[in-house]
Amino acid sequence: MTRLSTCIAVTLALSGSGSLAAAGEAAPPPPPELAKTVSAFVGKSVYESTITMPGGQPQKTKLTFDCKKTALGKAVACMFTGTIPGAGPYEGSFIIGYDTYGKAVHFMAITSDEEVHDHKCHWNGDELPCEPLKGGMGGQAVVEELSFSFAGKKRSFKSTITFADGGKAYFEGLARR
Repeated sequence: MTRLSTCIAVTLALSGSGSLAAAGEAAPPPPPELAKTVSAFVGKSVYESTITMPGGQPQKTKLTFDCKKTALGKAVACMFTGTIPGAGPYEGSFIIGYDTYGKAVHFMAITSDEEVHDHKCHWNGDELPCEPLKGGMGGQAVVEELSFSFAGKKRSFKSTITFADGGKAYFEGLARR
């Protein structure tokens, strides 16, 4: 069987049943990180957040993070909404899932301030630090350092954004389950 015909057979098998088992192969069980990722993010939380722009004062705001299971429970799709002081309404759409091949969590985002991100993160206990990401925001190049924490009933995130001119913005939030 050629590589293309194997891909087509697997695609047809997946479209009929949603698993490789239909192609005559037993699918291995998903790694525990997959369920851990979904469990960590699913649900609705209101984050007490602080945003500090370069040279500015910390601004407080509440942001809602609403995540629902998708992909037959193997990922979450989220809406992130709120108002950024001095900037106005903010929205972000996120897809979060565990890559069983690459052994990493992907936190993919598109936001109303023109951010398009695919963070690659690795579990370390209840902490989920992400690799620094080169991206864009508001038409400018940025580097973002992002991490999440899921200790007990608390959820938190921290983001440090470094702009091309060296200025830094800090964005963090804390919510309870």
